[in-house]
Amino acid sequence: MDITKSIDYFKSLIDKNGIIQFTKGYKKDYSYGYAIEDQARALLVAILLEDRKLIDQFFNSIEESVTKDKGVDMLRDKFGKLTGNFDNFEEASAEVLWALSKLRNSKFGDSYKKSIDSVVLDLEKGLVKTPYPRVMAYTLLGLAELNNLKTVQLLANNLTNIYSKNKSEEWIWFESKMTYANALLPWSLFSAYSLLKKREYLVIAQKTLKFLFNNLTKEGVPIVVGNEGWWIKGKDMAFYDQQPIDISYMTLTCLSAKKITGKEKYLDKAKFYYSWFLGNNLKKQNMIREDGACYDGLYEYGPNPNAGAESNICFLIASLEMKNRGLLAT
Repeated sequence: MDITKSIDYFKSLIDKNGIIQFTKGYKKDYSYGYAIEDQARALLVAILLEDRKLIDQFFNSIEESVTKDKGVDMLRDKFGKLTGNFDNFEEASAEVLWALSKLRNSKFGDSYKKSIDSVVLDLEKGLVKTPYPRVMAYTLLGLAELNNLKTVQLLANNLTNIYSKNKSEEWIWFESKMTYANALLPWSLFSAYSLLKKREYLVIAQKTLKFLFNNLTKEGVPIVVGNEGWWIKGKDMAFYDQQPIDISYMTLTCLSAKKITGKEKYLDKAKFYYSWFLGNNLKKQNMIREDGACYDGLYEYGPNPNAGAESNICFLIASLEMKNRGLLAT
């Protein structure tokens, strides 16, 4: 599969202020501005593309958004001005930490060492006591890149404790419900295991990923939990709207599991979940537009016609990681 058009579309969403958050159909929608999570994830794409100009741009934007005492400013307005929005900032801070840690551990890292080390240290202090599993997971992924043994162990232990409190024989999961970015949780424990070699992390990562496999397939095609109701323990799962970020994270978690365990079955699963983008989904709809854009979600009526930052960034991260492993058909 040629993803050149998708890379071009990703770049078309970027201007001097960053990557725009939303579109309406084929047009950019500036009214919602620029979200910090999108800038962080876009930095991950820039690293994979080895595009130094984009790396500089997203790094500088992120650095400007970080404060010492409040975490990260969540949003720039349509003019690119920081809005002073620190509501629900913890997850955004953790995503920023993850992206900066990936940059620090890349071949470009030495150029940003001093700034990254300072920002990551400040963010870590505010995240280490988080009660939120996804914040733990993003932070784990980042600090594992930096070989931060102490905090990785602390957060991984906290995550396994949450799992122990919520799991049952029928519900092998960290929470009493499944919402968004679910695969992130086992992914982070695979990462913690790769650093610390504590078998409990690996066992829980594999069990919970298997639970996802067993439940995120319908009519022989990959699915993810829909955001119109999520999946509450003991109730029926919502099948729509399915979001590209969830498919991307399933794909990336499978690739991580293969790298850490060496088991080929995880590559097969990575290809299976990635195929959702290409039409192997409940609606048999190609989620990639003719111009390379990834639609924002799969609704019961078909694809969401919009194609904003999150969807396209997440599609590209999964695609580039698949390509780097020779798993994209040409």
